[in-house]
Amino acid sequence: MRAIGFFSRLYRNTNIDRVNINYSEYIKNYCATNNHSLVKIFSPENNFYETESHLDERYRLLLNYFKNPIIKRSLILIPKSSHLAPNLETFIYRFIELYEMDLKILCIDSDKIDPLQNAEKYLTLSGRDISDLQNKRKTIVSKAARGMVLGKIPYGYTKSVDGDLIIDQNEAKLVIDIFDLYTNFYPGINEPYGLRKIAQFLNDNNFRTRNGNLWNAVSLLAIIKNKVYIGNYDRYGIQIPNNHKAIIEIDKFNQAQDVLNSRSPKKRTKPFMKSFPLHGLVKCYLCDQKLNGLTRKQSWKNKEGRLNTNQYRYYTCPKRRIRKNKSFNKHVQWRSEKLEKTVLYEINKLPKSKRKKISFIIPNYYKDLYDLESSFIRNIRISNRKFHGMQDIKSSLDKLLSFRRKKIELIKEQDKLKSDVLNEIYDNNKIFSIEYLHFIKIEILAHENFISLNI
Repeated sequence: MRAIGFFSRLYRNTNIDRVNINYSEYIKNYCATNNHSLVKIFSPENNFYETESHLDERYRLLLNYFKNPIIKRSLILIPKSSHLAPNLETFIYRFIELYEMDLKILCIDSDKIDPLQNAEKYLTLSGRDISDLQNKRKTIVSKAARGMVLGKIPYGYTKSVDGDLIIDQNEAKLVIDIFDLYTNFYPGINEPYGLRKIAQFLNDNNFRTRNGNLWNAVSLLAIIKNKVYIGNYDRYGIQIPNNHKAIIEIDKFNQAQDVLNSRSPKKRTKPFMKSFPLHGLVKCYLCDQKLNGLTRKQSWKNKEGRLNTNQYRYYTCPKRRIRKNKSFNKHVQWRSEKLEKTVLYEINKLPKSKRKKISFIIPNYYKDLYDLESSFIRNIRISNRKFHGMQDIKSSLDKLLSFRRKKIELIKEQDKLKSDVLNEIYDNNKIFSIEYLHFIKIEILAHENFISLNI
């Protein structure tokens, strides 16, 4: 296959051990060994060290080279991801550019030949210390290689003093019941249960998650799909079969996956739904759980036999949705329009002395930046495992870069927002806007027929 070589000598990429490597010869030897036809090598001028701006210029030369219609598609060989870009964002941006031109990259001087895996391992986000990141990664991968517990311990297991997974007998019994219910092996059950029905069954029988919360379809799906229950360990690219004692037999686990795949709905475009502005802001007076927005559809026939449909929107306490236990019906449910009007009415009638006590929640630019960076890296890791979702990587990268470019504007917007919110709060002549509720510190408790405010 035709191949093009590309390497750099950035100052920060060099160290004592590798400073004298002849990358041109390395690329030539790789091509000879793997039967590639080497056409050209893009190298720094006179093999001298270069700045990031020089690397940018040479990358543009590489890009323009392939934009020539007479140039055939070729394999691009680089020693490591750091030879194409100085940081993770720039590398992914360039990787996508080349990917969209149907060009494939290989990292040939590394244990990670795949470019995305290589970039995630050897590059860091702009402005971060690569040495600290690499030390942390070495520690994590070292633990993962030994099959040790990293992060959250899966339900059904606990951690030994040595950091290994061991079975928690009480939780493991419930894990077995969940798989039995899902695959129609549960005593007295004549048909397999879906995830929502299993959640209702567990909640009605007073089973709770490890944190004492109600079971739901999402938490059950995480159990059904997790290979940890057949004894397999899979973290940070380390896969170890039979790492620990299994809770579920592999045949039953595979049967559960077959059921899951057969029930997975086809993706379809969802119609636009009006948002719930108080979602997560109002608490149930009985249990302090945050009310969720809920839309219900109802159909009926009128006297003429014509079918009518309507949507009803509510704010409801999660515990109210356990239908079989009547005691839970005391947990609140409000029609959305009524609750929104009531909340605004109660806030707007507050005297000025109480309004002055309300403080502003400052939007955190750096938290938003961290969330965007985390989403970007998460999409890279997902693509590493399945090599799809390139559009997701591109979208998250565009959002991250756009957010960084607008830093000064965003901080100014936050200052203006603070001024607008506080003006509305402190001025009794102004009507407070519901969209500003997310930016003030106030506790809203919903009772059955009224609400109370705690400032």
